[in-house]
Amino acid sequence: MEYLPVVVPTLKEIRDPHEYADRVRRMMASHLGVSCTDHNFVDVRLALAARKLQQPTGQSLVEFARMEKLFHLNFATAQDYLTKFSDMDHLHRYQAELQYPEYSPRCILHPGKAIG
Repeated sequence: MEYLPVVVPTLKEIRDPHEYADRVRRMMASHLGVSCTDHNFVDVRLALAARKLQQPTGQSLVEFARMEKLFHLNFATAQDYLTKFSDMDHLHRYQAELQYPEYSPRCILHPGKAIG
């Protein structure tokens, strides 16, 4: 076991604990020599939903936290998009890949605009 130096929050981080937590986890990841991602529990839920739809689960791990921030996307809408993707993918079952023109008309994402 190795103890890392105590990380003291700045005044800005005291007002925004999420920013402090993000700095601490990035420092821990850096010390371990691993990358730091924004995966969360919703990614697991989407992976389980993908498995039920017989889609490859590894490709559904999309760092949902980033999707939430960028597109204001909620889980229910993401799950709906996953279902639509699965329905469109009936001819490509094991590729699990669609080109943008095939997918975009059904799932319109606008950065900064609330969805769902």
